[in-house]
Amino acid sequence: MDFLPLMLRVGAVIAPVILVAMGGFVWAKFDKQFSSQKLGDIALYVGTPGLLFSTLLETDIDNALLGVCALGAALYIAITLAVLLGLSRMTNTPINPNATGLTFNNWGNLGMPICLFAFGQTGLTVAATFFAVSIFVQFTLGWRISAGSWPIKSIVGQPLLWALAAALGLKSAHIMPPQWLLDTTRLVGGAGIPCMLLALGGGIAHMRPASLGKGFALTAARAALGLAVGFVLVTVLPFPQPLQPIVLTISVMPVAVFNYILAEKTGQDAAQVAGYVVASTALSLLILPAALALLMPT
Repeated sequence: MDFLPLMLRVGAVIAPVILVAMGGFVWAKFDKQFSSQKLGDIALYVGTPGLLFSTLLETDIDNALLGVCALGAALYIAITLAVLLGLSRMTNTPINPNATGLTFNNWGNLGMPICLFAFGQTGLTVAATFFAVSIFVQFTLGWRISAGSWPIKSIVGQPLLWALAAALGLKSAHIMPPQWLLDTTRLVGGAGIPCMLLALGGGIAHMRPASLGKGFALTAARAALGLAVGFVLVTVLPFPQPLQPIVLTISVMPVAVFNYILAEKTGQDAAQVAGYVVASTALSLLILPAALALLMPT
């Protein structure tokens, strides 16, 4: 493929994501009442569950392959966390804020729209499944590591998990819900991605990052680790060839803004985690276009 058309295709994928996130950044800078947390809550508790429910019911991917995606997400997080914990032991350094700030990728705010625009509905389905698993693990095991306790309310009251379970149950039983329910979830799901991107931009605008030099060094190494884990997943797990580029794209997403929220809620070094988020998101402006240029279907 010629270089210019390829760059135009990559730009067409990246541009909507950057523009909407920049809109949230500018909005937050000029409006003191802007709340990225409220937008994030709308996306997490309303928009994304609706999007996940309608997407899974309407996808051509069967439950067995969705199970492979969920297993892949869990293995990705487990391997990443094991490496970070191992490095912490070897260097005799505290587990946090590195475990809090570097374990979980931005599979929601960035992963879902990037995979949608680059790979279509199949990409969105895979990214949404990875995101659902990530949110569950982050606000259970991640919370346990960061705060030293299990947040029972977070486990029981997570709409993403209920949406995932409901969609998989209905697909397994070959039951299609009434059209009005699909239309409703599709309607609220339409707000999920814009709200996540606006919350991403607004959240970065409100952060007060520390030690950006360290952040760039660590998140660059973290991106390399993520790509290596992605290659392990597509080699070990039975991902069909069309899904392998999607998994590899997901594997190089920057660290999640939710890492910063988790650090704030559990009393960790939120400024340091903010440095990781800002540095990793800035690096993704170089990493993601290169990855898409190599991985997007021709």
